Amino acid sequence: MPIKLNENSTDLSLTRNQWVIVISTFFTKLGDLLLNPKVTLVALVQQLGGNSLAVSMIVPIRESMSMIPQVALAPLLNKHSRYLLMYRVGAILQAVSVLAIALVALLVDGALAVWGILALLLSFSVARCLCSLTSKAILGEAVEKGERGLTTGAASTVAGCASILIAAGFLALESVNTFHIGIMLLLASVTWVVAATLYGMIQTEIEGTRSDQSRSFLQRIKKLARDDKTFQKFIVVRALLLSTALLGPYFVVLAGGLSGGISKFAVLLMAAGLASLLSSAVWGRFSDRSSNSVLALAATIAAAVSVLVVVGVLTVPELVEEYYLIPVAYFILAIAHQGVRIGRKTYVVDIANNDNRVDYVAVSNTCIGILILLVGGIIGLVGFVLPTTGIVLLLSALGAAGAYFALRLPGV
Repeated sequence: MPIKLNENSTDLSLTRNQWVIVISTFFTKLGDLLLNPKVTLVALVQQLGGNSLAVSMIVPIRESMSMIPQVALAPLLNKHSRYLLMYRVGAILQAVSVLAIALVALLVDGALAVWGILALLLSFSVARCLCSLTSKAILGEAVEKGERGLTTGAASTVAGCASILIAAGFLALESVNTFHIGIMLLLASVTWVVAATLYGMIQTEIEGTRSDQSRSFLQRIKKLARDDKTFQKFIVVRALLLSTALLGPYFVVLAGGLSGGISKFAVLLMAAGLASLLSSAVWGRFSDRSSNSVLALAATIAAAVSVLVVVGVLTVPELVEEYYLIPVAYFILAIAHQGVRIGRKTYVVDIANNDNRVDYVAVSNTCIGILILLVGGIIGLVGFVLPTTGIVLLLSALGAAGAYFALRLPGV
């Protein structure tokens, strides 16, 4: 039984089930902000002595391995339609993985800790597959078109506020080390437990969306790739907009990771939370009106600020040394990436329907996940040849191309 808004279209009150979705999303978003692969994990790996290859693989592992297995999981989910149960299982597995990362950070040192964290991040990302697929299927049935972006954005806004408070707490410390980050990760693990518990409060079992079971899943994939032009264009845009996800760690590297002390780490973490607080609801409402325009605008902002960072680093390096340039630039980049995330989620949910939504999400995420892993590995190797500023320019060029093609996407 789908969850719907009240029949009066001017009444924006939510049902019990919708409130559960919003509040549980707040906790998962808070967990994401605390785990933050672009700040927290990059700083942690650098503190433990990880090299450039290890740093370059953090975001690809986090992003790609939460996507690649989806094409294999989708047939099972379509068949059994136990979306609520699968979401809760995925959330608990994420909590366990983050708890293990925290314990490694607190108890293990050196290369063993670095590669152990990457392996546990892999398990976290695979568990996230279940939540990614099921949450979008539930959102598609639970919230009507025109309200989905705002629903996602509202939860991200509140989570951003909580992240700012945590970052402010770090500023009260004289220094930051792996112990402090480990404690923060322990707190993050709790957020996914809370989210899983909240989903158990949904009173009405939400039936899963069923694709056409008369054809195999492979046949449906071929049909999407061959016949759905909008889907094909969307995949191209998503591929180009990988740059907004991959740029973040290089901004942290330019800022010096933890080498600049607590202020740099806390300010970067605060910038991510502030970006989520200030921009999520705006991007969400904008996405409900024109999600492809959100993608184009956000990608343009990310590309522009990246170029400005490179110019500043090369011409006025004292801006970096005095902490001004990178935190401000990272804040703007985080705003842009938030727009890309909300825009693409809204677009793919809106162009699909209840019969094919899982197929759309699974196929697009698997394709992009493979690309993230390949591109991340290539850029990691290129990092041994090009300076960090060169990689930032390369990624900004991809973002600019993504903005151009996003404008050519059919409106929803």
